[in-house]
Amino acid sequence: MQDPSRRATITETKFSMSEVAELIGVHRTTILRLLDAGKLGCYQIGDRLIVAERHLQEFLSLAERKATVKVLP
Repeated sequence: MQDPSRRATITETKFSMSEVAELIGVHRTTILRLLDAGKLGCYQIGDRLIVAERHLQEFLSLAERKATVKVLP
């Protein structure tokens, strides 16, 4: 049985591959690679791949790099 928190909702914002690519500033092919690698979640409806806002938020939070401070000698 599917985890209820992982289910799509009707009111949830959803994006096409092109929209996701434009939002984060990469090529559509990069989005497809991220999907194939399992780094970005999506729903597949027929031949169409749809990324929910929560998939995108989760990916971006995992991809965020924390700033580090280097102390110079």
